Amino acid sequence: MVGAFMQALPLVCLLVSMWRAILQEEVPPSTTPPALYRVHLLDEATVVERGERVRVWFVPEGETWVRAADHTEAELDTASSERGGDSCPPGTIWQRSVELLLPAGTPVLSRTTTPKLEVLEPMEYLRRGKLGTGRHVQESWLCVLGNYRLGRLERAPASWLHQLEKSRNEAR
Repeated sequence: MVGAFMQALPLVCLLVSMWRAILQEEVPPSTTPPALYRVHLLDEATVVERGERVRVWFVPEGETWVRAADHTEAELDTASSERGGDSCPPGTIWQRSVELLLPAGTPVLSRTTTPKLEVLEPMEYLRRGKLGTGRHVQESWLCVLGNYRLGRLERAPASWLHQLEKSRNEAR
């Protein structure tokens, strides 16, 4: 036990001296760009009661937010049950796999829409048609933690709220 401690002692001393140098600002700040982490996001549409559930991911690009699939650096792989693809699980209409390289802490948004369940008279279904059904929207905010790892955010980032306000003002 003492032997293992004695072997680790030089490493501990080195780490302590490096930490002291950083605290005393003897080491110049790093000018390297932030590390990029690979993120895998899955856009998809699946069959649910009275329609389809659609999940689409959004990521920041420059000053704006775009669908992850529309990001300039996105690598896409698409599968569809309509084309007879074997890669779609049962109940899946389509899937789009999106891979991106993003810095740690980058916020991402998962937006899932499902049909609102409404009980109508039979003739009302015929009058309103498919376009008459509303959709329930659920948003989940996450951030990049590392390669293929996302963590939850408590609220929407300021950049998203700023763009939302900007688009509302332009609509007026």
